[in-house]
Amino acid sequence: MITHAELQALVDFESGGHPVLSLYLNVDPSRRSKEKYMLWLRNLLKEVSRQADPADVERVERYFGLEYEWQGKSVACFACTRAGLWQAYPLAVPMQDGAFVSERPYIKPLTDLMDQHQPYGVALVDREGARLFLIHLGEIVATAGTLGEETKRHKQGGWGAQKLQRHEDVQASHNLRSAASVAVDFFQQEQVRRIVLAGTEDTVSQFYTLLPRAWQDRVVGNIPIDMNATEMEVLTKSRAVVEEALANEEATIVERVITSAAKSEGATVGLSDTLAALQEERAHLLVVAEGFSAPGYRCTHCGYVAARSEGQCPYCGGKMAHVDDAVEYAVKRMLEQGGQVESVRDNMDLAKAGSIGALLRY
Repeated sequence: MITHAELQALVDFESGGHPVLSLYLNVDPSRRSKEKYMLWLRNLLKEVSRQADPADVERVERYFGLEYEWQGKSVACFACTRAGLWQAYPLAVPMQDGAFVSERPYIKPLTDLMDQHQPYGVALVDREGARLFLIHLGEIVATAGTLGEETKRHKQGGWGAQKLQRHEDVQASHNLRSAASVAVDFFQQEQVRRIVLAGTEDTVSQFYTLLPRAWQDRVVGNIPIDMNATEMEVLTKSRAVVEEALANEEATIVERVITSAAKSEGATVGLSDTLAALQEERAHLLVVAEGFSAPGYRCTHCGYVAARSEGQCPYCGGKMAHVDDAVEYAVKRMLEQGGQVESVRDNMDLAKAGSIGALLRY
């Protein structure tokens, strides 16, 4: 897995002009055998062999041949031997294959992945307590739990049974209140922005009312699931809920960007205007269609990136050189400025608007 701090280190990395080899390899065992993946890897590396440092190619081959344990579904590697860079990140979610060589790590596939698989929490609750999960990049990375006194449902009638049942219900309420407190502490410590509640409808509803309002607002959905469910069940069923919530959030953001840009009220759409806003440090949120790339031109002196050739840089007069993917530079510029990058999947409105846009500070 890769953390946001490790991603930021890749964003900030300077190679001193040396080539950086970035490689993404899907290693899902349900698709191919290890031997076929190794053959596919060699083909990817052969495609960039003229641009890549041979030492970097050899480092990647050694990792997959001798060090990687062949677990997970994909791997992201970054190598620049001359500048002391070597990082390999096995991941539990699949990625599209690709090999890239440039002066900095090629991170857009990674930012797309991390945006689509943001950390979220699951609270699986019953009348006796809760099981808590932190899920990130397709893995359960932290767990916690709480268990109160055992409670029972009494089916016999009569005054005595009713009294006993009231006692059990009071105890269940106490257990859930305690579980809610533990859950808030756990999710706050892990900085969770989205929560999925799991369990029976009645128990989930009662647990929800016991959460503080600020944490209720972070609940994105519920799933009916047994308290003894396996971690894989929790992972699979909760992911479907979060994906739907993310799609709704993305649609809302895209609508806001497009509407604001049409009114010239603090937003841009299209590559040219968005790159200009990033150069002037006016953007605070960049929206990009997943997989979108486009060629452009970059100043060799100040780093300004433009969608079209301008002869010389309008900011410093430097030489503008062709780059294969100006969108990659836009993503890096946004992250360098401390802004947010939102990768948007399958949104036709954004595609019609140029596949990229930004919300502006001013």
